[in-house]
Amino acid sequence: MVQAILDTPLIVEVQKDRITWMMERNGRYTVKSGYKLTMMKLLHTDRSHVEGEWHKIWKVNSPHKARNLWRICKECVLTRLRLQSRHVQCEMICPWCNTTVEDDWHAFVGCTVARESWHWAGLSTVLRPRVRTVSSLANFVFDICRSASRDIAGLVALLLWQI
Repeated sequence: MVQAILDTPLIVEVQKDRITWMMERNGRYTVKSGYKLTMMKLLHTDRSHVEGEWHKIWKVNSPHKARNLWRICKECVLTRLRLQSRHVQCEMICPWCNTTVEDDWHAFVGCTVARESWHWAGLSTVLRPRVRTVSSLANFVFDICRSASRDIAGLVALLLWQI
């Protein structure tokens, strides 16, 4: 019985079984296609997926080194609070103002030193209307990239990179 099943051809054209990789036309695995598949799976199932207009972030008018806005939006910046959550022993209080816990919002917007930076960079008018209307630092960044000019968004990216 087993031999009869093995002898049954599935498709006439198939001569020999072979392993193929579904992500490439030629059927061969590449690291790039493996990464792409992994990212597709993560974006649809992982909590790290952040909704937003990502294409706007990449179009800001700033030096490439300052286009780290994605790190802010994906919560990759190692603030004191995030370090503590990863079991790194450090003081949680902001080292600049010594008044409150250093989380993303505080480090880039809430801290007095950060606010002075926004002021001296001439970007207070970009900061002020958004402080009370956005729910997270990622939404803050996406809002600036969506509603401000590419040049202003670029200056913001440069300032955030400097902070």
